[in-house]
Amino acid sequence: MSLRRAYPPSYWFGTCGGGRARVFRSADAGVHWSAADTSIRAVPDAGIFALAFRDQTYGIAVGGDYHDQSRPGQSLAATEDGGHS
Repeated sequence: MSLRRAYPPSYWFGTCGGGRARVFRSADAGVHWSAADTSIRAVPDAGIFALAFRDQTYGIAVGGDYHDQSRPGQSLAATEDGGHS
C-alpha cells in the first residue's frame, strides 16, 4: 500500500487483494475515507502499484501483476472526479 498526499488535506491510497483493486480517498486529512473500485486486475500478486494526481480532480492509478506481466488484465485506471469513481 502506498499513501499519497498531494493537495492538503486530501490523501489517496491504492489496494489490491480480495478480488478488487480500490482507491481510497480522504478529503479531510484522514478523518473520513471513501473507496472506489477500479478496473485494474486484482488477484493475490496483482493490484495497484502507484497513484499520481495532477490536482484534486484528475489522477491515475497504475498496476498489474508483477509476477506474470503477460497475464491479461487492465493495468491503468483514470479519474476525473478526484477518485470518487
